Amino acid sequence: MQAALQTAAWRPPIIFLTGYGTVPLCVRAMRGGAIDFLQKPIDAEALLAAIATALEQDARTRDRQCQHDELRQRVATLTPRERDVLGLVTTGLLNKEIAYALGTSEKTINPCSRGLVELHDFCLAGESH
Repeated sequence: MQAALQTAAWRPPIIFLTGYGTVPLCVRAMRGGAIDFLQKPIDAEALLAAIATALEQDARTRDRQCQHDELRQRVATLTPRERDVLGLVTTGLLNKEIAYALGTSEKTINPCSRGLVELHDFCLAGESH
């Protein structure tokens, strides 16, 4: 079941509850991304802590997914020239170097760069969450 959930678009956090846990089974579950592996009889506090951890992790994952989706939407609105510039900006080139590489003037690159700065600021804001 865990393996099937790992291939799903949304990966829910998993807490294993078992009456017959073994060390190899626990290791496999945890390596597969399980939040916790609890043996019956279940300690209520341990279960509540595992649930709290799972909810926090799921909230972070969903938030990150929303940020990625918004970033994809923003990149999709870039013009072909802005995409060319973006590819070179990410390598660390200066505007004048980008202009030279694209066979144009720096004045042509500056408006593209300004739009990409907004995209860059959005990316940095997402990293601080």
